[in-house]
Amino acid sequence: MDKEDQRERVETSDDSTSRDDDSLPDDFDADDFAQVDYDVSLTDEEMQKLTNGDPELIKKVKYIQLEHAVIREEGGQVPSKLKFKYWQEIINLDSRSKRRKFFSYLFKTEMKDLNARRKKEEKNALRRKEFEERPMPSREEDPYGMFYALTRNTLFLRLYDTTVNKFFHNRACSAMLHNPPIVLDCSYDENMNFREAKNCAKQLELLITENKQHPEPFNLYLCNADRHSKMMTYLRRSVPTLDDDSFPINIHEESFMDVLPRERLVYLTPHTRDDLDEYNEDDIYIIGAMVDKTDPRPFSLGKAKKLGLRMRRLPIDKYLMWGLGGKSLTVNQMGRIMLDIRYSRGDWKTAFRHVPMRKLNRDFHPYPDQIQNEGERNEGNAPVFPQRKERKSLVLEDYELLNRRKGFRRSEMYTPSHNRPQAPKMRTTKQPLVITMSGDGNSAKRRCLEYDPDMVNSTAITEIEQETFAFVWKLEDYSTLRELQVITSPEFRGGPKSKHTWLMYTHPKFNSNGVEYMTLYLKLVEWGDASFWFPSRNNFTRKIKARFEFSILDKNDRPSMKLTGSVNDYYKSSAWGKDKFIPSSELVSPTRQLVYNNTLKIHCKVSIIGELKHVVKPTSSQLFVSKSPEDEKRSKERNVRRANDFGTLLKNPIFTDCTVLTESKRFEVHKNILAACSSVFKEMFKANNSLMVPGFDEDVVKGMLEYIYTGETACMGERAPDLLQIADKYDIAGLKEEAELIIADSLSVANAASVLLVAHTSNAAYLKSQTISFINSNKGEVMKTKAFQDIEAAPTNAGLFRELYRSNN
Repeated sequence: MDKEDQRERVETSDDSTSRDDDSLPDDFDADDFAQVDYDVSLTDEEMQKLTNGDPELIKKVKYIQLEHAVIREEGGQVPSKLKFKYWQEIINLDSRSKRRKFFSYLFKTEMKDLNARRKKEEKNALRRKEFEERPMPSREEDPYGMFYALTRNTLFLRLYDTTVNKFFHNRACSAMLHNPPIVLDCSYDENMNFREAKNCAKQLELLITENKQHPEPFNLYLCNADRHSKMMTYLRRSVPTLDDDSFPINIHEESFMDVLPRERLVYLTPHTRDDLDEYNEDDIYIIGAMVDKTDPRPFSLGKAKKLGLRMRRLPIDKYLMWGLGGKSLTVNQMGRIMLDIRYSRGDWKTAFRHVPMRKLNRDFHPYPDQIQNEGERNEGNAPVFPQRKERKSLVLEDYELLNRRKGFRRSEMYTPSHNRPQAPKMRTTKQPLVITMSGDGNSAKRRCLEYDPDMVNSTAITEIEQETFAFVWKLEDYSTLRELQVITSPEFRGGPKSKHTWLMYTHPKFNSNGVEYMTLYLKLVEWGDASFWFPSRNNFTRKIKARFEFSILDKNDRPSMKLTGSVNDYYKSSAWGKDKFIPSSELVSPTRQLVYNNTLKIHCKVSIIGELKHVVKPTSSQLFVSKSPEDEKRSKERNVRRANDFGTLLKNPIFTDCTVLTESKRFEVHKNILAACSSVFKEMFKANNSLMVPGFDEDVVKGMLEYIYTGETACMGERAPDLLQIADKYDIAGLKEEAELIIADSLSVANAASVLLVAHTSNAAYLKSQTISFINSNKGEVMKTKAFQDIEAAPTNAGLFRELYRSNN
């Protein structure tokens, strides 16, 4: 048979769809091509190993060699040689198109290697040429001198990379014999996707390298290392010599419980409450080799509890001011910290230098010159960050120095920045900002002066014009509505002045990293009154400034899941809101009762911000001078006399016009005095001149009335929690603030849990933040009290303790 005819038959079969499989032509004779040398031939030993003497496989090998020759003569992409390992893959390909693609891949790989070798040869040739053309020093100038250069006299020993690698390799081998072990638990492969497994393998590769290069490396153990897992597959690709007998690492498919003594094992997990106060040479520490970006559940905590092992976490709260997010670190960061804590003999300040700066609180940075504004960018419009070598860890000593300068107490340093008061025991009122100005600036003479209203020349009042309105969006049959992609509310107009047109919309099933959330946005549809417009970048664009407040109403129409946004610029058709307003699972949870009778009610409060208004009012012409001790004494006596006069009205009621009732006593009071101190009493007295105060005994009601009339009460100390609750119920701001301060000063381990519950139910933000800070500082003792355990067990307090644990993490 002619070879050209045979080639035409192969080309014809390549165009036919019926031949794109493993079947060979019926009249194909491999002996006709046995003498053809295509540089892809196999030796007799390789042919026997590949086909095992099977005539059909031998015939298929000859046919593949023919395909290789035909594609090469057609100008196709085929490799010049085929290694035996490639033959093992080609023989298993079941179609001609797959083999052609594999040939093309091998051809490109071969061309890439040839190009790299060519560039290397050109570079070496250029280097040799430069060396030959380099001017040689003259021996005539200094016949006995030494000339330091390559291939000449030199004082330095050249260390090749292989020499350095051997040095680190030998040190790691020595660590396997003499140094304590550390375990990497590789059993979390099923909890990671492919991207997370690849990222985890990269972290393990970095840890193996850093361990070898450390002055005192660990004896590394990889346990539960399934050879066929995703993470180990990626790790073997990055470290091809991982399975060599000479590689300094212990790899076991068995559990660490079967390899190492159980009594020495300590599992490191960020989800436990026990800190690792000091490094113990006798303990064997376990690090979970896992990346948990999409599934942050505490797998390591659950596994350690199941195995009955001791658990510890790094003492981050004692040395660092953490920012947002969880306290999980990468595998290589954990390895660096453990290496340095052992090498520094327990110096956590040195070990925590490996914690990234992005995870820490930037508001309390002890080195502010190293952190630039997040909005700052360079010429290439890229964010500007400090150099890595300039970054320093935030340690407690630096915080104490910084906070002493700012005037904060130590207990407030652990309070999150969004809950932290701006100054110790600072009282907040809802009055406008008042700026007092003295007529003669030289009269002060740098003395510490006290404020006296009778000696102020003028008063400047700065107010801002605001218009506030609310809208309730009721979604019935929510189980059906949540299947839609977007739900839009009807349009509504806001306020009697502005009359802008708004609407709300939500995505019920917004997916983020595998978790479903409900989004919520407020959109400006049409403009209203021009008096609330603000100037913008050009004259053709108008905008307004507004702030939203979203909340979900429960079955009792009480607001829950409140979210308050910042003041934003609203252009026409622009919207502001929250992508992850609430997880869908939490929204439909029967314990929360946010969706009641298959109905969801969303409350939206909008505040439209106007312009600033300044009013300056002249007062007395007296100079603003300091008060003498006699004047101060007379002022106090005057205030006491005024309080006694009003107290007489309560003790000996005259000209009374309303009644406050308890279960055991009747109080005759004055309607105008109670209405001036409480907005709740003001509304209640519009309908009735007699009101009942349920839930509080006679002493608490009497103490409240005493404070309203005189500004103080005798039962403030022992009945402060009850006074706080009644002040919150009837909106008596002064009494509530006074009670918060008294209770905060009397915090102790025994009463911390009950005070936290009272502060939570009474909406006492300052007292709540102080109590949370106290509990976080003394959590070990507070959590052992019976009051704490009883309150934690109550299902109604789940939200409170979720906030407590979030502040601790």
